[in-house]
Formats: sequence, C-alpha cells, structure tokens
Amino acid sequence: MSYVYQAAKEIAGVLDGYTVIVTKSTVPVGREREVERIIRTENPNADFDVAFNAYGISNFDNITSKRLVSLPGAVREVNRLEDNLPYFDSKKIFKEEQATKEMFKTTIGASRVVHVATHSEVSEQDPLYSTIYLNSESADSTDDGTLYAYELYNLNINSDLIVLNSCSSGSGDYLQGTGVLGITRALRYAGARSLVLNLWSVNDHVASRFAQDFYEELGKGLTKPEALRNAKLKQIETGSADPHYWGVYMFIGNPSQLTERPGTSTAGMYSFLGIILALTIYLGYSQQRVKETA
Repeated sequence: MSYVYQAAKEIAGVLDGYTVIVTKSTVPVGREREVERIIRTENPNADFDVAFNAYGISNFDNITSKRLVSLPGAVREVNRLEDNLPYFDSKKIFKEEQATKEMFKTTIGASRVVHVATHSEVSEQDPLYSTIYLNSESADSTDDGTLYAYELYNLNINSDLIVLNSCSSGSGDYLQGTGVLGITRALRYAGARSLVLNLWSVNDHVASRFAQDFYEELGKGLTKPEALRNAKLKQIETGSADPHYWGVYMFIGNPSQLTERPGTSTAGMYSFLGIILALTIYLGYSQQRVKETA
C-alpha cells in the first residue's frame, strides 16, 4: 500500500478546489481512511471526498412519459446504507428531488461504489432506449428525468461496483456476437467494473432488506459473488425460499473483494510471504551443503 500513500501525498500538493478522490479497485475499501488522513495532513485546506454514492427515489410524479408506482422502500434503503456502512469513509446520498438525472451523470464517474434504488425498464423494441427513472432538475424542465441507455455510453465511469436495485435492470435482448443489450451493456461499456442487477421486478421492501444484507457481507471481506450468495442464503433462511425473491439478483464483472477480511492486512500477507521465501532459500542452501559434503 506504500505506493498508494505516496500518491496521496503527491495529490495533496496539487489539489485546487473541490475534488473527488477515486481509489483503484485494487485498494481495499477502508484504506480510503488512511488516504484521507494523509491528504488532510499534507494539505489541511483541501476540499475533497472519497466517495460512495447512493440514489433513491420513492415518488415518480415527475415522470410524464409513464405512470410508475411509488417505491416507499427505496428511500429507506439508501437511508439504511448511509447509517450502516462503516467501512465507507465518504458517503453521498441523493434522495427524491436530489436524485436528478444531471446529478447522477455528474457524480457517477467519481464514485467507487454506486447504489441506485428506483424504477428501470429495458426496451425490447430498441435497447438503447432502455431507461433508468430519476428526477428532473425542475418542474418546468422539458426533461422529466428519464435516463436512457444511449446516454450512459457517453459517460466516463470508474466505479468498481454499481448496484442497480431496480426492475429488470439486468434483462435485455441477446444479439449474436454482441451479448445482452440494454442497461447492462451500456454501464459496462462506460467503464463499470462490476454490476449487481435485477432480472425481474421484486417487492421494494424485500429489495431494501436484500441490499443491506449484501453490503454487510461485503464488509466481511468477501468477494462480490460470495457476498451476493450469502445474501441470497439469508433471504432463504429468514425471508422466503421462493426463488422469485432471491433468484432475481445477478452479478457481472470483476469479482474482487471491496474490503479486507477481518484480521488480515496487506502487511501481514507480505510478512507471511517473506517467511515462506526465507524458508525456501534456507532449505535450498541446506540441500546444497548436504550435496557438497556427500
């Protein structure tokens, strides 16, 4: 991790104005705290964040193109994530009128982890017009906040993980030689390293509870697929064993863990490897001595 901390010192010297610091996916979540400490020590006046972003919308009265039912669990979902994710050092939560299309497009590129709780829809007629429903900047705006898949292609996303906890976000038509088209392909093309998506609609209360369980498992240092599997098992054990409720979630992309497993550290790993290397050299030297004296 020394190279990361050295980079933090160098970055601190050139920060000018508000900046969002995005760590690489190889840097475990939780180490941002040390990065933040270094930057604030080197540059006490720096205005910056190391971000986890969540967007939650319960009321869709602004959407004029389609009638959408409310999702009362969506805002509760992002509130719980804000309160119960201690391993994220900086969290930005956008709810209701704050969760606008423009805010999403502006902030998603600078967040390592993104969580979205809203409605979405995959267009079977034209996958480029698959939609994520957000809010508009103002009631007078001609844009009602509908974000289309073709707009995602133009974004520069650096996120290690995007969780799109919305209706059918992972579905789409399959095109030979191209794969599944829709929101999934657009986010991956834009740079998202991994995605957790829904294959069909599910009760928003169940979705909210599942999201909390998933992030709790990630906090244990599990890989993303392991965390998703454990959250599904918990749903089976404590909620409903009906596959409709737990089979809805799919994972795509880089499976690496977001944070270290409790009780492990990079320094400890290097120490262990050092011991193994020293032992190997010693055994090799001993065998050579035996051959020379034989």
